[in-house]
Amino acid sequence: MSILLRAILPLLAASLVACGPSASPGPAKAEASAAKAEKAEASAAAAGEEEAKPAEPAEAAAGKARFAVKEAGPGPDLNLRDPSWFKPTIFAGATLVKQGRSPADDDGLFASQITLQLADGTTAEACVEHLTEVVGADVPNLAVKDEGDRTSMNGSTDHYSVTLLCGEAKGKMTAYVSYRWTSLPTGG
Repeated sequence: MSILLRAILPLLAASLVACGPSASPGPAKAEASAAKAEKAEASAAAAGEEEAKPAEPAEAAAGKARFAVKEAGPGPDLNLRDPSWFKPTIFAGATLVKQGRSPADDDGLFASQITLQLADGTTAEACVEHLTEVVGADVPNLAVKDEGDRTSMNGSTDHYSVTLLCGEAKGKMTAYVSYRWTSLPTGG
């Protein structure tokens, strides 16, 4: 018999290696494993033990806390909205030349700007008057300064600062409308 076993054993071993163990344990084995896991959890809970978790490096924990703070308040990815007056349609008949937004800083604050070519016949005075009326409703402290070839307006609220310009560029009346978040609004 030993000769027969010597002949069959290598074949049996080769077939086990080739086929490998079953990928999924049988139902009885899976139920037994689940029962053991439940029992271990129940005994740990009864003993008042918490699951052991690997320690996080201080930098990773600080990064998570910083991210959690960002999630708690508004930010560019959390619906921090432009002021109601900040839109390319602020002037009827104007053509959008350029619109942009800076990357957010570490606090989630950013700047946005729009450059518009105004309709033919629009004067610098009409541009200033319109921006003062529309933006001034939200930013009542707009300071108007005549700079010769253009007029600038600057002001701020509790949460953003504003820079507005009216003047000629490339032979056309142009308006530059910009604001920068200086702090996050509270209360959502």
